[in-house]
Amino acid sequence: MTRTLLADISTARGKPMQVDATDPVSSSVNPNTSSSAMKPINYPFNFILTSATIPRDLATYLDQYHPLLVRLTSPRVHSLPKSLKTEVVPWTGSNKLADIERRIREIWASDAAAYNLVEGGAQTLSKILIFCNMSSKVDELAMHLEEKGIKCVALTSNSEQRQRGSNKHLEGFMRPVQINPNPKHSSSELPTRHKVLAVSPQITPYVMVTTSLLSRGLDFSPDLKHVFIVDQPRNTIDFLHRAGRSGRAGHKGKVVVFMKTGGRGSARSQQFKDLMKDLRNPRK
Repeated sequence: MTRTLLADISTARGKPMQVDATDPVSSSVNPNTSSSAMKPINYPFNFILTSATIPRDLATYLDQYHPLLVRLTSPRVHSLPKSLKTEVVPWTGSNKLADIERRIREIWASDAAAYNLVEGGAQTLSKILIFCNMSSKVDELAMHLEEKGIKCVALTSNSEQRQRGSNKHLEGFMRPVQINPNPKHSSSELPTRHKVLAVSPQITPYVMVTTSLLSRGLDFSPDLKHVFIVDQPRNTIDFLHRAGRSGRAGHKGKVVVFMKTGGRGSARSQQFKDLMKDLRNPRK
């Protein structure tokens, strides 16, 4: 679709360019195809591509079809920000839903201890964003949390809460948009309605469960202190996007990764732990 749009612009500039639907545009290029058969694409305009991350498929495509493109990247383009901590939580048994619930309650208990809360206190609890790979897992986990008295928002591509042209289902988790902000009022003078409800997770949802649907392009609130990854992402880029929903713009955050740390299947978990270490301390 992107190539078709660029071809239309090229035609409007007086240089018609056809797009062959069978042309390879990623690393799925036939390995038997010689590099000489792949003609570089030269548009009659300046071509600038920006991306927060550069997946291998995209890098391969650019090397093949835009070899003269000058690439400018940050030395830490594929790394975790220093403000974002990582934690590995081992599964304790077959009841993974209980493990997730337990970690949520531990975080909120830590919040209460940190602020020395008493009954009726007014300190906001940490918001938690949980990523699963499958929509069915999202629904299963959300149902379990609701049954245990933890109100949450479950959001998948098929969720009824998704309203066209509206982000109401995300209210409370996104950074508020200020319209004509009054600098005379400090944050401590804002209405305390949400603060009062914050100590009652049975009333106000402080947990959102979703898939990779919400892993990109959204500006989450600094109140989102924790990201849970309960299913290992399919690749490094997916992990970076999910983890990056917290600890944004210098704010502190933590990504909690659940995994099997012993027995059959733990080898893949160890590889993922090594990956997180590399992302924390990228090689120069």
